[in-house]
Amino acid sequence: MAPPVMITNIFVYPVKGCQGISLESALLTPEGRLYLDREFAVVDSRGDRYPAMKSLSMRELPGLASIKTEFITKGHRVIKLVLSNASGSCVTVPVSASPSSSPDDLTIECSGKSTTSAGSWHLGHLPARNMGDEVSEFLSNHLNDPEVDTQKKNKPRSTYLLARALSTRSMAAYAGPNQKPYSADVAEQGRGEASPFKMQSLPVKSEDQLAFADFGSLNIASQSSFRYTQKLIREQDPAPAESEVSAHDIRAFRPNIVIDSDTLLAWHEELFIRWTVKSPDSKRSVPMRRLIGCPRCSVPARNHTTGKFQYSAPKRLRPQDALRKAFPDKLKNEAWGPEWEGTMFGVHCGVEFDEVVGKEESGEGVFLRKGDIISIDEEQKMNFTLCHVLVIVMFLCVIWPAFF
Repeated sequence: MAPPVMITNIFVYPVKGCQGISLESALLTPEGRLYLDREFAVVDSRGDRYPAMKSLSMRELPGLASIKTEFITKGHRVIKLVLSNASGSCVTVPVSASPSSSPDDLTIECSGKSTTSAGSWHLGHLPARNMGDEVSEFLSNHLNDPEVDTQKKNKPRSTYLLARALSTRSMAAYAGPNQKPYSADVAEQGRGEASPFKMQSLPVKSEDQLAFADFGSLNIASQSSFRYTQKLIREQDPAPAESEVSAHDIRAFRPNIVIDSDTLLAWHEELFIRWTVKSPDSKRSVPMRRLIGCPRCSVPARNHTTGKFQYSAPKRLRPQDALRKAFPDKLKNEAWGPEWEGTMFGVHCGVEFDEVVGKEESGEGVFLRKGDIISIDEEQKMNFTLCHVLVIVMFLCVIWPAFF
């Protein structure tokens, strides 16, 4: 019997752009996102180096990746978040915000610009809580270091704040059958009058919510696809240093859920339409649905713990180059449009929370765990060409090595 496809890693990224945390289990909330995922964001308080009060990502400030995040737990409950850097400095903040309003409450802009295409977007604002002077001092000292922020080292020193979201945003405002009308005007998008996307065909629901994540609530990727990407990179001319390839980690693509199996074909996850995550004893089941594939900017070519490019010049964007050459047809997606053209890796997905079995009694959500099994309920039919590509991939990655 073929081994099942399983969850092999779960990653939560509490602070947008900073390092993720690998978890044995994670709470999936009724909003379809992992608890505390991108719940916090770093902002430039005065706009000295970056637009003021905008949630910063690795696209603008790659050095965010040099900040490690860890949870402090009490029982099964996360109570504190620890930020630290390689020099040993660290700071601890509570993960919850007090219910009362504060004079330090902020309004954070959720916008951005692609580093590999012409696309830019504004997906609204979020009310947030300033997490205090101590974490601000830690962030400001670290991120103003010219070795960390090499792009803006000649700019005035910034005062950075850590903002915690006080609410969520609905994907349905900018994608799905009830999205706002399309407009390329970023100002209209920012006022909530328009969407930067033409995604009316996506099965987005009002309960698909997110905090400071760029587009979707939850992202799934497969280790099989990552291994095949590494294979393509190794075959490039000139070949990269093996040390660069072996040190490249799937976390550079910032997935939430990683799946794998000895028989899982590379890119098979892109064909999933509906699937169910089940506990091995079948007492928990979480139905999920595909929303859309994820076009990639330059971030996956960077080291996930330093923010520096993983590969040496002049071919710094090796992952993107390899995927672009191998799968040129995947660059174009009708829903994304030419503004967002890019190499695809991973899939944005939604959760059918009303159908979940095994919810926590508190109603806070349901746990996903490493070792949970993926049962595919519906998948896209493969065309003749794609079918043959997957068979070849299977032969090269699974059958051929077994004989030699």
